[in-house]
Amino acid sequence: MEWLPHREAMAWFLAEVWPAVHAADPRIQCHLAGKGLERIIPGLDQPGIVVHTGPIDAREFARLRPILIAPSFSGSGIMVKVVEGMTMGKAIVTTPNGARGLSSEHGRNMMVSANPNDWVEWIVALANDRAARKRIGKGARSTALAMHDPAVAAKIFLDGIRP
Repeated sequence: MEWLPHREAMAWFLAEVWPAVHAADPRIQCHLAGKGLERIIPGLDQPGIVVHTGPIDAREFARLRPILIAPSFSGSGIMVKVVEGMTMGKAIVTTPNGARGLSSEHGRNMMVSANPNDWVEWIVALANDRAARKRIGKGARSTALAMHDPAVAAKIFLDGIRP
């Protein structure tokens, strides 16, 4: 969270999305973790926000969460945490920048929009619909294994540069 694009994206989520999610369903919790998070992100004191500090096993943290939220509005490259979430079969809600380069297909392997109202609708729906989470997570995992596995990616790259 010390990288400016991550801070900006999380500030957007906490200001534009989370209050409406919590108002729609106060049972939903948002678990956040990251180095320096408690020092640099405003809005962490909102109801339903659970901040995890100290050393954290990122894989275990993600494994325990049914939905991966990954807002991103700037920065470049593939978001590694999104690919990791895909391989874990997570239901993912992200922005177009967060899905860039990931063979994303909205509604099949992740939910993609920069509209806060869409995020609220999807987070509430996914939190309350295990079958939908499993369906999107299954699509995410299938896509990750087919397109983003290192061996597959290397083959695609090499096939593209061979005459």
